[in-house]
Amino acid sequence: MFVLKKMKKIVFLSFLCIFIPCSSFALNFFEIFMIKTGVAFVYHQYNDKSLNYESELSKKNKILSNFNNKRTLTIKSEKFSNLPLQQQLLVIEELNLQK
Repeated sequence: MFVLKKMKKIVFLSFLCIFIPCSSFALNFFEIFMIKTGVAFVYHQYNDKSLNYESELSKKNKILSNFNNKRTLTIKSEKFSNLPLQQQLLVIEELNLQK
């Protein structure tokens, strides 16, 4: 329902832009199709809500910085398993140095 309202606005604005009196130029069917596909692609990317605002890399960096700042000897297993292998090895090495 929400998407349909937004699509109606986009269709209205695109028709408004197309039919504004100005110098005319001819587009063939392929060019019109490519413009339509590009507009739909950009619209979908702009309104894509599936991505989080915080990236995976920033989460991993936050975990490592918290670990380095606190120098704790424990780390949650779910956070540890989300780290890449190199960073897991760095954490293990740091834990062994603290013992």
